[in-house]
Amino acid sequence: MPTPQEDSAKKPNQTNEPGVYLGVPGSPTTAAPKDTVSTARSIRTMREDIAEAKKGLGHPSSPAPKAGFFTATWSKISGRAKAEAEAAVIAAEKERIRAKEEAEEKRVRGKALAEAAVLAAKKERIRAAEEAMAARARAKAEAEAKAKEEAERAKRAREAEALALEKKRIEAETEAARQKEIKRAEAVVAASPEAAVARDRAVAAVSTKVAEIMATHD
Repeated sequence: MPTPQEDSAKKPNQTNEPGVYLGVPGSPTTAAPKDTVSTARSIRTMREDIAEAKKGLGHPSSPAPKAGFFTATWSKISGRAKAEAEAAVIAAEKERIRAKEEAEEKRVRGKALAEAAVLAAKKERIRAAEEAMAARARAKAEAEAKAKEEAERAKRAREAEALALEKKRIEAETEAARQKEIKRAEAVVAASPEAAVARDRAVAAVSTKVAEIMATHD
Protein backbone atom coordinates (compact mmCIF):
# COMPACT_ATOMS: atom_id res chain seq x y z
CA MET A 1 0.00 0.00 0.00
CA PRO A 2 1.47 3.38 -0.93
CA THR A 3 2.38 5.66 1.94
CA PRO A 4 0.83 9.09 2.34
CA GLN A 5 4.07 10.59 1.19
CA GLU A 6 4.02 8.50 -1.99
CA ASP A 7 0.40 9.33 -2.60
CA SER A 8 1.09 13.05 -2.21
CA ALA A 9 4.10 12.70 -4.47
CA LYS A 10 1.91 11.22 -7.18
CA LYS A 11 -0.67 14.01 -6.83
CA PRO A 12 1.39 17.10 -6.02
CA ASN A 13 -1.16 19.58 -7.47
CA GLN A 14 -4.43 18.01 -6.24
CA THR A 15 -6.40 20.25 -3.88
CA ASN A 16 -9.82 20.35 -2.20
CA GLU A 17 -10.31 24.05 -2.86
CA PRO A 18 -13.16 24.76 -5.28
CA GLY A 19 -12.11 26.41 -8.49
CA VAL A 20 -11.86 25.91 -12.21
CA TYR A 21 -10.81 22.42 -13.26
CA LEU A 22 -9.59 21.98 -16.81
CA GLY A 23 -8.44 18.38 -16.44
CA VAL A 24 -9.71 15.06 -15.16
CA PRO A 25 -10.29 14.96 -11.38
CA GLY A 26 -7.42 13.13 -9.67
CA SER A 27 -4.90 13.81 -12.44
CA PRO A 28 -2.03 16.29 -12.03
CA THR A 29 -3.01 19.82 -12.87
CA THR A 30 -1.33 21.10 -15.99
CA ALA A 31 -0.98 24.59 -17.28
CA ALA A 32 -3.72 25.63 -19.66
CA PRO A 33 -2.75 26.28 -23.24
CA LYS A 34 -2.49 29.89 -24.33
CA ASP A 35 -5.60 29.64 -26.56
CA THR A 36 -7.76 28.70 -23.55
CA VAL A 37 -6.67 31.59 -21.32
CA SER A 38 -9.39 33.91 -22.60
CA THR A 39 -11.97 31.13 -22.22
CA ALA A 40 -10.87 30.38 -18.69
CA ARG A 41 -11.14 34.05 -17.78
CA SER A 42 -14.74 34.20 -19.04
CA ILE A 43 -15.84 31.18 -17.02
CA ARG A 44 -17.50 31.99 -13.77
CA THR A 45 -15.71 30.09 -11.04
CA MET A 46 -17.59 27.49 -9.07
CA ARG A 47 -16.29 29.07 -5.91
CA GLU A 48 -18.36 32.20 -6.57
CA ASP A 49 -21.40 30.21 -7.66
CA ILE A 50 -21.30 27.94 -4.63
CA ALA A 51 -20.77 30.90 -2.31
CA GLU A 52 -23.87 32.53 -3.80
CA ALA A 53 -25.86 29.33 -3.49
CA LYS A 54 -24.82 28.91 0.14
CA LYS A 55 -26.66 32.12 1.04
CA GLY A 56 -29.98 30.33 0.68
CA LEU A 57 -28.96 26.70 1.22
CA GLY A 58 -26.56 26.73 4.18
CA HIS A 59 -23.12 25.11 4.47
CA PRO A 60 -22.40 22.04 2.29
CA SER A 61 -21.49 20.11 5.41
CA SER A 62 -25.16 20.15 6.47
CA PRO A 63 -26.95 16.78 6.62
CA ALA A 64 -28.86 17.50 3.36
CA PRO A 65 -28.19 14.95 0.57
CA LYS A 66 -25.44 15.88 -1.88
CA ALA A 67 -27.72 15.35 -4.86
CA GLY A 68 -30.25 17.85 -3.52
CA PHE A 69 -27.50 20.32 -2.73
CA PHE A 70 -26.00 20.24 -6.19
CA THR A 71 -29.44 20.30 -7.84
CA ALA A 72 -30.35 23.42 -5.88
CA THR A 73 -26.92 24.86 -6.64
CA TRP A 74 -27.35 24.30 -10.34
CA SER A 75 -30.90 25.67 -10.23
CA LYS A 76 -29.58 28.78 -8.49
CA ILE A 77 -26.71 29.13 -10.96
CA SER A 78 -28.88 28.71 -14.07
CA GLY A 79 -31.59 31.04 -12.78
CA ARG A 80 -34.25 28.37 -13.05
CA ALA A 81 -35.59 29.01 -9.57
CA LYS A 82 -36.05 32.70 -10.34
CA ALA A 83 -37.72 31.92 -13.66
CA GLU A 84 -40.06 29.44 -11.99
CA ALA A 85 -40.91 31.95 -9.28
CA GLU A 86 -41.64 34.62 -11.89
CA ALA A 87 -43.71 32.14 -13.88
CA ALA A 88 -45.66 31.24 -10.75
CA VAL A 89 -46.30 34.91 -10.01
CA ILE A 90 -47.46 35.50 -13.60
CA ALA A 91 -49.67 32.40 -13.48
CA ALA A 92 -51.19 33.52 -10.18
CA GLU A 93 -51.83 37.00 -11.59
CA LYS A 94 -53.44 35.51 -14.70
CA GLU A 95 -55.62 33.29 -12.53
CA ARG A 96 -56.60 36.27 -10.38
CA ILE A 97 -57.50 38.30 -13.49
CA ARG A 98 -59.42 35.35 -14.96
CA ALA A 99 -61.35 34.83 -11.72
CA LYS A 100 -62.11 38.54 -11.52
CA GLU A 101 -63.29 38.64 -15.15
CA GLU A 102 -65.41 35.52 -14.59
CA ALA A 103 -66.96 37.01 -11.46
CA GLU A 104 -67.67 40.27 -13.31
CA GLU A 105 -69.18 38.35 -16.21
CA LYS A 106 -71.41 36.41 -13.81
CA ARG A 107 -72.42 39.63 -12.07
CA VAL A 108 -73.29 41.35 -15.36
CA ARG A 109 -75.16 38.28 -16.60
CA GLY A 110 -77.07 37.99 -13.34
CA LYS A 111 -77.95 41.68 -13.43
CA ALA A 112 -79.14 41.38 -17.04
CA LEU A 113 -81.26 38.34 -16.18
CA ALA A 114 -82.77 40.14 -13.18
CA GLU A 115 -83.58 43.21 -15.27
CA ALA A 116 -85.10 41.01 -17.98
CA ALA A 117 -87.23 39.23 -15.37
CA VAL A 118 -88.44 42.56 -13.96
CA LEU A 119 -89.27 43.82 -17.47
CA ALA A 120 -91.09 40.59 -18.33
CA ALA A 121 -93.12 40.80 -15.12
CA LYS A 122 -94.00 44.42 -15.87
CA LYS A 123 -95.10 43.53 -19.40
CA GLU A 124 -97.19 40.66 -18.03
CA ARG A 125 -98.89 42.99 -15.54
CA ILE A 126 -99.65 45.50 -18.30
CA ARG A 127 -100.97 42.74 -20.58
CA ALA A 128 -103.18 41.35 -17.80
CA ALA A 129 -104.51 44.84 -16.98
CA GLU A 130 -105.27 45.55 -20.64
CA GLU A 131 -106.95 42.17 -21.04
CA ALA A 132 -109.07 42.75 -17.91
CA MET A 133 -110.02 46.23 -19.15
CA ALA A 134 -111.00 44.85 -22.55
CA ALA A 135 -113.04 42.09 -20.89
CA ARG A 136 -114.88 44.66 -18.76
CA ALA A 137 -115.56 46.80 -21.82
CA ARG A 138 -116.91 43.79 -23.73
CA ALA A 139 -119.09 42.76 -20.80
CA LYS A 140 -120.43 46.30 -20.45
CA ALA A 141 -121.15 46.57 -24.17
CA GLU A 142 -122.87 43.18 -24.19
CA ALA A 143 -124.93 44.10 -21.13
CA GLU A 144 -125.94 47.42 -22.66
CA ALA A 145 -126.84 45.77 -25.96
CA LYS A 146 -128.85 43.10 -24.18
CA ALA A 147 -130.64 45.67 -22.04
CA LYS A 148 -131.42 47.77 -25.11
CA GLU A 149 -132.69 44.75 -26.98
CA GLU A 150 -134.88 43.71 -24.05
CA ALA A 151 -136.20 47.27 -23.76
CA GLU A 152 -137.02 47.32 -27.46
CA ARG A 153 -138.70 43.93 -27.21
CA ALA A 154 -140.72 45.04 -24.19
CA LYS A 155 -141.71 48.23 -25.99
CA ARG A 156 -142.83 46.28 -29.05
CA ALA A 157 -144.76 43.89 -26.82
CA ARG A 158 -146.50 46.78 -25.06
CA GLU A 159 -147.34 48.42 -28.39
CA ALA A 160 -148.65 45.16 -29.79
CA GLU A 161 -150.74 44.60 -26.68
CA ALA A 162 -152.11 48.13 -26.84
CA LEU A 163 -152.90 47.71 -30.53
CA ALA A 164 -154.69 44.43 -29.88
CA LEU A 165 -156.73 46.02 -27.11
CA GLU A 166 -157.61 48.96 -29.35
CA LYS A 167 -158.63 46.58 -32.13
CA LYS A 168 -160.83 44.61 -29.76
CA ARG A 169 -162.39 47.82 -28.50
CA ILE A 170 -163.15 49.02 -32.02
CA GLU A 171 -164.55 45.65 -33.00
CA ALA A 172 -166.76 45.66 -29.92
CA GLU A 173 -167.97 49.18 -30.60
CA THR A 174 -168.57 48.36 -34.27
CA GLU A 175 -170.46 45.22 -33.41
CA ALA A 176 -172.57 47.14 -30.90
CA ALA A 177 -173.38 49.82 -33.50
CA ARG A 178 -174.25 47.18 -36.09
CA GLN A 179 -176.56 45.40 -33.70
CA LYS A 180 -178.18 48.72 -32.80
CA GLU A 181 -178.77 49.59 -36.47
CA ILE A 182 -180.17 46.17 -37.14
CA LYS A 183 -182.58 46.47 -34.27
CA ARG A 184 -183.61 49.95 -35.38
CA ALA A 185 -184.13 48.75 -38.96
CA GLU A 186 -186.17 45.83 -37.75
CA ALA A 187 -188.35 48.21 -35.76
CA VAL A 188 -188.84 50.46 -38.80
CA VAL A 189 -189.68 47.52 -41.03
CA ALA A 190 -192.14 46.20 -38.54
CA ALA A 191 -193.95 49.57 -38.53
CA SER A 192 -193.86 50.29 -42.35
CA PRO A 193 -195.02 48.42 -45.49
CA GLU A 194 -191.65 49.02 -47.06
CA ALA A 195 -190.05 47.39 -44.08
CA ALA A 196 -188.33 44.69 -46.05
CA VAL A 197 -186.69 47.15 -48.45
CA ALA A 198 -185.65 49.49 -45.64
CA ARG A 199 -184.24 46.62 -43.62
CA ASP A 200 -182.09 45.39 -46.48
CA ARG A 201 -180.90 48.95 -47.14
CA ALA A 202 -180.03 49.45 -43.45
CA VAL A 203 -178.19 46.14 -43.22
CA ALA A 204 -176.17 47.02 -46.34
CA ALA A 205 -175.32 50.46 -44.94
CA VAL A 206 -174.22 49.02 -41.62
CA SER A 207 -172.10 46.35 -43.31
CA THR A 208 -170.41 48.98 -45.48
CA LYS A 209 -169.67 51.16 -42.46
CA VAL A 210 -168.23 48.24 -40.50
CA ALA A 211 -166.01 47.30 -43.46
CA GLU A 212 -164.71 50.89 -43.68
CA ILE A 213 -163.88 50.98 -39.95
CA MET A 214 -162.08 47.66 -40.06
CA ALA A 215 -160.07 48.72 -43.10
CA THR A 216 -159.00 51.90 -41.30
CA HIS A 217 -157.64 50.07 -38.21
CA ASP A 218 -155.85 47.18 -39.95
